[in-house]
Amino acid sequence: MKNGKIFKHVGIFFVILLFSFVFVSGQTGLGVPTPYPISPLYSVSISPVNNYPHALEHVDIQGDGKDEIAYAFGNNVRILNGVNGNVLYSFLVPTGVFSISGFGDITGDGGSELAIASANGLVYIYTFTTVGPSVVTVLGPFPISYPFISLASMGDVTSDSIPDLAIGVPSANTFNAPPIFAQGTVYIYDVFNTVINANLPPVTTILAQSAVTTTSTTIGFFGNSITAIGDITGDGFSDLLISDPYTNGGIGEAWVFSSQGNYLNTFIGNPTNVPSGFGFDIDGGFDYNIDGTPDFVIGDSNARNVAFSQVGAVHVYSGVNFNLIATILGTSPTSSSGPGGFGSDIEVGDINGDGRGDLLVYDSSPTIPTLTQRVSVYNFPNNLLYRWTYTNPSGIANIIFFIGI
Repeated sequence: MKNGKIFKHVGIFFVILLFSFVFVSGQTGLGVPTPYPISPLYSVSISPVNNYPHALEHVDIQGDGKDEIAYAFGNNVRILNGVNGNVLYSFLVPTGVFSISGFGDITGDGGSELAIASANGLVYIYTFTTVGPSVVTVLGPFPISYPFISLASMGDVTSDSIPDLAIGVPSANTFNAPPIFAQGTVYIYDVFNTVINANLPPVTTILAQSAVTTTSTTIGFFGNSITAIGDITGDGFSDLLISDPYTNGGIGEAWVFSSQGNYLNTFIGNPTNVPSGFGFDIDGGFDYNIDGTPDFVIGDSNARNVAFSQVGAVHVYSGVNFNLIATILGTSPTSSSGPGGFGSDIEVGDINGDGRGDLLVYDSSPTIPTLTQRVSVYNFPNNLLYRWTYTNPSGIANIIFFIGI
């Protein structure tokens, strides 16, 4: 799972990140006819409005079984009580925040630590006490010529019963012999032991898989999005899905690896949809078709329907044989081919308690004349359960996830 959360809560809600607002929404009408409209439980205004939030996570830092909400704007990070939105912690990191991820307890206090990838190329690991937040270790520095670092909790992949962390660095050149480039690297760290020895190398390093012939080094960002997808190989450790929505001439690709770095499979976007947005967001770790093995999803925000209208799509793949299980197409043309298109933000969680993974899909501007944000919840194979729509003239939503509170 991206951002390191397996959803085992009875009450599942979701969080939507909009320009200058964080909305916590949910459904309480199970058993009523679907699609059932969803209303916000509460919203949190972010001031000043130009400091819009760009990183969001749900994490149980208090160890009470209930998720808090962590979000960042600029170099500001705030932790909210997931139940009522009250601010629990507010602190600054040295530079702007790329991404944040709760990844489990490495200090033994029962609450999750928080990884924060910063614009200085470092990943800070924070722990939280009644005194406040403090840094327990720092990973990096990593190259940031492409300004992003992705994070994902892997669970325990080093057999020490302590969770580990994957870090995607899209601008790490793994092969650079012009005019051929292969750019991007994913690292898996044993974070607990870096607290003891900060110079420990990653336990696994996965290099970019597609060499790109080009005059530009800005093609091929392997590791742009990463997510643990659960144990599909049966070795007891979670496996990893890694995307690169810009490689292969903009077609986009995604790769499946074991946590030990063994290659398992490749998925390639549709060459008729360029730039495709294939792999702009990914997720996994839930059994979508109830065959006993976790499945995973790949967003394809520039996918086209039979009329060749750009509507976006989400593809669900089997963790057993990598076959396509389902494709859910957007229902309205959109002008967004990257951030904002249907499938550019996706999340998996069991929102209706039937044991299957449900899909939460974000879509901006589903009708081109109106700047509208829409979040839809689907279950197997492509049934619409719930939908929430918000018209926002100030900007677009860009991160969504389920939360148990």
